[in-house]
Amino acid sequence: MNCEKCGFLIYKSAVSPVVCPHCHTLNTGNGPPPPAKRLKRKLMIAGVTTSLLAAAVVGFLFFQNYQALVALSQAGNSINRYKYEDAARIITKADKDYFVFGATRKKLSLAKTKDEAWLTASQNYQKAFALVGQEKLAEAKATLALIPVDFPSYGEVESLKAAIKNTEVAAAAAKANPSAATSETYQLLSQPDLSVLKIYGALFIDGWSKYPTDWVANSKLKGIAFAKNLAVGGTLRAAAPDPIPGNVL
Repeated sequence: MNCEKCGFLIYKSAVSPVVCPHCHTLNTGNGPPPPAKRLKRKLMIAGVTTSLLAAAVVGFLFFQNYQALVALSQAGNSINRYKYEDAARIITKADKDYFVFGATRKKLSLAKTKDEAWLTASQNYQKAFALVGQEKLAEAKATLALIPVDFPSYGEVESLKAAIKNTEVAAAAAKANPSAATSETYQLLSQPDLSVLKIYGALFIDGWSKYPTDWVANSKLKGIAFAKNLAVGGTLRAAAPDPIPGNVL
């Protein structure tokens, strides 16, 4: 056994109590372990504590990275719903709040750059809408030209471009033949047209609901009247300005 005070090896098979020949301490067998054993125990406790702390830190970092990936997924869903400002807010928060690894950091950076481009494109689209309402078609076309073709809402951009083109064509025709441009003919709907009107009305409501309220306000449109066999200057038309200001046939 080892001395309880100095750790000196007394006898391999000594039975306590026994006096240590080195420091003359009476060993009863109930004292603290020798210094070597105490040091070993401390080292074991320190090792276990360090391992637990390291595991906790690694787990925390992985959780942070996971939270950033969840945020990227949420931002992608917002982009798919054309809510670019929401996506920008989510990405900015994730970039600021979470610790991420290299691959996730790259994804986050790319998503942030892409969404900033989509947000700018969305703002240009809204600006073009306002310009159309102000009848500034040339400025509206120039603004739309700034929007990249891979913009998620580019279908709406093409629709606005087509509307601008139709307006320009109608304006050119009216300028070339003012009298023909104002000669509208149409027939009022009657009871037999009700079944067709229900089908067309449902399609119209579905399409009209997609226009932003700001665009409707900027267009200064007050009313829409349905008719059949509508023609302007003898040419059949799907729609035409009504003689009453603010209305469309």
